[in-house]
Amino acid sequence: MSSEAITFFVMPIVMLKEIRTQMETQTSKNNVDDILYEVGIRCGSVLAQTAYDSDSLESLKKEMPDIWIEAGLGILEIVVQSDDISVRITRSSEAYVMGGNDKACHFSRGFLAGLFSETLGTNYFCEENECINQGKNACLYSLKRVDA
Repeated sequence: MSSEAITFFVMPIVMLKEIRTQMETQTSKNNVDDILYEVGIRCGSVLAQTAYDSDSLESLKKEMPDIWIEAGLGILEIVVQSDDISVRITRSSEAYVMGGNDKACHFSRGFLAGLFSETLGTNYFCEENECINQGKNACLYSLKRVDA
């Protein structure tokens, strides 16, 4: 990482839908899902590098809900039980803007994987288990360590 300051910009969430639509004209839906996941990983990793001075799961639990709300991504809750990490997001902007009736939050799950991986110093994979678009009250994610 360079020593230059990283700057951010805010874009309307509808732009994520527009980016998806344009990518789908060039490649398959599965490829687009994978690309959004990978971009999410990079964004989450950069946020962890710039916003955290800690390698603590407790700091993530404390600070991430406010950051997620401020970014306009929804209301986030992190639940930890033993080695299992779950994330619950209500009012998910990504789910609402993507629409449909299937799991749709590939950028968010990548963002969570990148954020947790960078903060905790080990690789995580994030799976979306339930989505608002499936008629659920929230998007539910599980994070699992990836063995190197």
